[in-house]
Parts: sequence; structure tokens; C-alpha cells
Amino acid sequence: MAKKKTPLQKAKVKAEKDFKKWVKDRDNWTCQLCGQSKEDGKVIQWSHFWPCGDWNVRFDPENVDAFCKGCHFEHEHKKQGVYRDWKINQLGREAYDTLEERSKISVSHWIALEQAGEVVHGDRDYYYGGE
Repeated sequence: MAKKKTPLQKAKVKAEKDFKKWVKDRDNWTCQLCGQSKEDGKVIQWSHFWPCGDWNVRFDPENVDAFCKGCHFEHEHKKQGVYRDWKINQLGREAYDTLEERSKISVSHWIALEQAGEVVHGDRDYYYGGE
């Protein structure tokens, strides 16, 4: 028998579901690598550049893009090659470096940097939850 989810576990599942949809909507349900879309019959997934296990960048819009299943599979393990070059081109070098730094520091340290105004963001829209 499956164990019942706690309120925190339910909130995490909802946040992930909402963010996943938000990313796909932001990217018009179109693969950011090959340009194929849901309308073309492609399965559109979300791809984390830095691992989704890094909670400080798990819901960071600069870290996540919509990819078709084929591109996601092809590039998932090339994050220090073609995918990295694409990400740098997408964000710009300074924003990419900041994203990399965010992926390696604690959430509390990142919040302190952001509050001090020492954070560089790219020009992508941000997800803050809600409607």
C-alpha cells in the first residue's frame, strides 16, 4: 500500500507540475533546440541544464527550457559540450556564469546575495507562482 503524501510533499508535486507547465507555455510548447513543437506532433519536455536535484536552481527559469523528447535525450549528457555552448549563447556569458554559481551555493547564501543586489539575471521572464 502506498504511503500517504504529507502536505509538504503535495506542495512540492504541485509546484513542479505548475512550473513544468509554465516553462512549456513560456517556450510556446516548442523545442528550444530544433524548433519542433507540440503542434508538429512532438512530445515537449522540460530540461534542467544544472541537475534538478540542485534545489536552488530547480525552479530557476534560466536553468530550464522546453525541449522535444529527441533533443532532450540527445543533449542531456552533453552539458559540457554542445548544450553548454547553446546555454551560454542563450543567456550570455555573465548570466550563465551566475547561473552556474547559483547551482553550487546554498539557497540561503543565494537569497542573501540577491537581497544585497549582487545578482545578475538574464532577460528571461521569471516564474513566481500563482496565476
